[in-house]
Amino acid sequence: MNSGSSTNGTAAKFFTSWLAALCLLAIGGCGGSKQPQRSNSHAAFEAPDRLHISPREVYSYHRLQAGGLDFMSGFGSLDGSNDPRFERLSWRVNGEEIHRGAFLESNFFHRDDIVELVHLGDDGKSVVESCQITVLNSAPRVTSVSLAPARDAGNTLECHIAATDPDNEPMSFEFDWKLDGERFAGAQGSKVSLRDLSKGQTIGVTVRAFDGAAYSQPFTPREFIITNLPPTIGEIGQATVRTTEDGTRLLSIKFDLDDPDGDSLEVAFQGVPANYDWNAETGVLQWVFEGAAEARTVQVRVSDGRGAVIQHQLEIAGEASQSR
Repeated sequence: MNSGSSTNGTAAKFFTSWLAALCLLAIGGCGGSKQPQRSNSHAAFEAPDRLHISPREVYSYHRLQAGGLDFMSGFGSLDGSNDPRFERLSWRVNGEEIHRGAFLESNFFHRDDIVELVHLGDDGKSVVESCQITVLNSAPRVTSVSLAPARDAGNTLECHIAATDPDNEPMSFEFDWKLDGERFAGAQGSKVSLRDLSKGQTIGVTVRAFDGAAYSQPFTPREFIITNLPPTIGEIGQATVRTTEDGTRLLSIKFDLDDPDGDSLEVAFQGVPANYDWNAETGVLQWVFEGAAEARTVQVRVSDGRGAVIQHQLEIAGEASQSR
């Protein structure tokens, strides 16, 4: 019995010593003051106790935060970000130090920048531990799209878009137009001509923004149903000056106005003398003047009385003017 007890005691001591060695080995592996530089790798995800930048996959609109159990045990809670000890956390963007503390705001970095977090030693110079990430591209986002008749482009439906890009990159847009549910081959860009279309037809569009690296999610607004076609301004004649038998001098311009729905048109002018005369039947605008005809800018507004309005602007360069 004594021999057996001695044997069991020896085995227990051996097991205890072996367990203690493992504990010391574990403590030595987590508590080292010098750690190799880490990047945004899979290994970093498996070592949350090491200094790291959160979030691990960063976009330009993210606020960055220092993290890691070793870091927190050495510095205390992240809530104490005003603690002077946080001056030992150095944030560097593309190799240049731009901030010290527990956080780095997104206005300090942009797409493709390399952000490095360095834990400095007590001397404020030596590197205890560091890690880095590369800022990813932030995809643009289309926030709203609406379809409305253009006010100054004749028989045209216009797509109005609001979009944002967190990287402040220039954006382009792609349009997928449909007419009565089928691809509208005649549509191009952000505008669609309503000429030759009919009441009751439905126009839809899907818009995507592109920042040069990524597309936004597609955005499809409510479809536009053609209930009233806007009036049109066709050919505008050249401004001419003539003298009547009694010596009165008149400047005249002829407009070709039409409405696809046959609505009565209301026409208003700006930039013309107060004594102007408009003949709705002939489409002729004229006014009396003395001396040479003055150069002026004339704006024309045509309404069908049911909400559809178009506007046009032309330049008159005097007696030898040419409209445009």
